[in-house]
Amino acid sequence: MMEQPLPPDSDLLLHSDVCWPAVDVALVVVSGEIDLGTAPQLVAAITGPLRSLPRVLVVDLRPVRFLGVAGLNALTESRATAAAHGVTVRIVTGGQGWLERPIQLCGLSDVLPGYQTVDHALETD
Repeated sequence: MMEQPLPPDSDLLLHSDVCWPAVDVALVVVSGEIDLGTAPQLVAAITGPLRSLPRVLVVDLRPVRFLGVAGLNALTESRATAAAHGVTVRIVTGGQGWLERPIQLCGLSDVLPGYQTVDHALETD
């Protein structure tokens, strides 16, 4: 009898770390793949720090290997949730065209402006 392959564990496909470079600034570094299966994890990773009400929440996507449409939806949903709490979200894309292009093509550049580096996102006010 052939064994059925197990579905991929979304915890293995997406990883996030949160740190606080300043008292009122949260930094979420995301790595892995953002697709339909991992989008809920992304939302949780981004909205989790909102409980502490940072002034700015920086999301570093540079280590991400794949960003699907569900990932774009998760980013816009998370940004809307943050805005409702008065928190500004800044997305770090590192100038990677494959990350920036879908954001631009979907008309989300004003909603999800990309920053080259974490330092640039932290310095912008």
